[in-house]
Amino acid sequence: METSTVVFFATIVAGFLILRWLISPIPDPLEEAAAAHATNRDGRRPNPSTHSRRPVTDSMIDVVQAIAPQLTRAQIRMDLERSGSVEVTIDRFMEEGTLPMPESQEGEQQAGNDEIQNEESGRRTNGGQSTGIKPANLIERYGLESKIDQDVSNAALNSATSQDKIDLLSSRREEMILNARKRLAAQLSNEIDANPLM
Repeated sequence: METSTVVFFATIVAGFLILRWLISPIPDPLEEAAAAHATNRDGRRPNPSTHSRRPVTDSMIDVVQAIAPQLTRAQIRMDLERSGSVEVTIDRFMEEGTLPMPESQEGEQQAGNDEIQNEESGRRTNGGQSTGIKPANLIERYGLESKIDQDVSNAALNSATSQDKIDLLSSRREEMILNARKRLAAQLSNEIDANPLM
């Protein structure tokens, strides 16, 4: 073989290797962490010597809590202790919408949820609503059927007591609901007038 043929084939092989190296995907550390997380969910324990875990700091918890303020610090700490990574914890929150509760807080949260449900059922005005049947609309939910034809006026802005402020907010809520109902009725009648074939 001639020298030019050998150089030609060597150049082709070198070019192929360089192109393959340039085109190959760069391994993503988040994907590797997610793969490690997937093995954890399957029940297999990862080898602790392969993961170097950092201690969980308050700044790590603050970063996660800035993105997910509804999570408790205990939830975040537990997940960070498991994963060792803020990114993996945030990814898990984004995928699942929450993080698992620590066992010590699950009982406390269940008791708190029961109390909240009891308070809400006690505050409801209609007897039929305490059975768990959700009303079809806001008019029924807040018992505003009798006020649909009335004009709800604003109370004075400078209320002296907290009860007056609560009453003011309640009347404003009722006014907003009634105005929304009137706008919807007007919009529907305009659409029906515009499209008589429907």
